[in-house]
Amino acid sequence: MGDGVRLGDGCLSVRRTCAVSANFLFGNARAFEVAKQQTGSPETWADLAQRDIFDPLGLNGTSFVVTPHNKAHVAVASADSDEVDLDFLEPMSCSGGQMSSLSDYVKVMQTILDPTRPESLLPPHVIREWLRPIQAWMDDTTEVGMLWEIEKMRDSYARPIRIFQKLGVLGASRSVFAINQDMSYGVALLMTGTVPTSTAAGDIVLDIFRHLQPTLDRILTASAARRYAGRWISANGDGSKIFIRVAEGSLWVTKLFLQGTDVLRLVHHIPDDDRRSKAEPITMWSTGRRDEFRMVFASASKSCVSAWTAVDDGFSRGFPTDLLYFSEEDENIYLHMPSVGLVFSRN
Repeated sequence: MGDGVRLGDGCLSVRRTCAVSANFLFGNARAFEVAKQQTGSPETWADLAQRDIFDPLGLNGTSFVVTPHNKAHVAVASADSDEVDLDFLEPMSCSGGQMSSLSDYVKVMQTILDPTRPESLLPPHVIREWLRPIQAWMDDTTEVGMLWEIEKMRDSYARPIRIFQKLGVLGASRSVFAINQDMSYGVALLMTGTVPTSTAAGDIVLDIFRHLQPTLDRILTASAARRYAGRWISANGDGSKIFIRVAEGSLWVTKLFLQGTDVLRLVHHIPDDDRRSKAEPITMWSTGRRDEFRMVFASASKSCVSAWTAVDDGFSRGFPTDLLYFSEEDENIYLHMPSVGLVFSRN
């Protein structure tokens, strides 16, 4: 019987930390033993990780013990230096006994940020399921994911952004692997030395994200404005037009005229003889595909869920009436509304 099973049996003899399903807790000791029996995998976690993770990703700076080959590259703190020589053995190697390098962190991070890369070990649908919270705590700031400690911060427009982190904390060795999924970048930190709190390394990384976010928000706003904002006029000369602007970090349709009809006034139920009332802009939601959006015709006073359930509220010519997308040809960008069969160019 392997160490993992002995560890699992030992856990069964100890009073549970909390009731089942009260909080999200997990352990994989037994799962590892089952995997070995079913697949004929290597007998140790170190060998399994080397075969299935380290070698395929080209991680040449990652190991579980100091060896003559890597000892010149191992950082040793002045305090608690003995932990570098510890062998965490089979039960704990997967959770606390792994050493790595910054270059290896970067390699792994690239495959999570872009799982379509050729060297990625996990397909996009798995990464999509990984990068989401499972347990939200009552502080409305921290959450737990499948393998993440999640911290919520705010962007320049007070919208929440989740930072998916994996923290490594020993006496004098700290590591942080953190991803900002919304902006598709990450921060890796490896450090040694005694620090006042167990979360000190994570706090440093969160500070980096907070300092970067305003600049990235400005860059993203400018990029979106260059590509999408402006006055778009129908190519067939029927007076159809769409005005788009970027505000508060979002894309907004401020005017929408289709073949003589003021669509925004129509969907907001403003009578034709009411010249004092102005129609509110409607926002554009990305479909997740580049240059493709849905116009959210729901009232701004409604919740996102109400707007979400109203998506695809009608169809014409086989397309949703709220769909618009952009295409590029000969360095020119065109806006398409397929439900009305119109193509717009920027004026």
